[in-house]
Amino acid sequence: MAAELLAGVVVARQVDKAGCVSLYSRNRYVGKSWAGQRVCVRYDPEGQRWMFSDAANRLLAYQEAAELSRARSVNLTATDGRSKRK
Repeated sequence: MAAELLAGVVVARQVDKAGCVSLYSRNRYVGKSWAGQRVCVRYDPEGQRWMFSDAANRLLAYQEAAELSRARSVNLTATDGRSKRK
């Protein structure tokens, strides 16, 4: 069910000069030809991947969304990094 909810969300990201966008603190390669442009990002639950499209909804690229696997979700841990600062 969480995957289907995530699939309903579309976010815009700016492509950097290397052709990447930042998604969950990770760089994802879209393509250098899209540098400087905004792209739309959405999750494809069937393919378990991130899909990148232009303003006309044309698919530009896709990347595996390994960070959203069931195994990684089950092993999540929470920490309070602030308590370790001095």
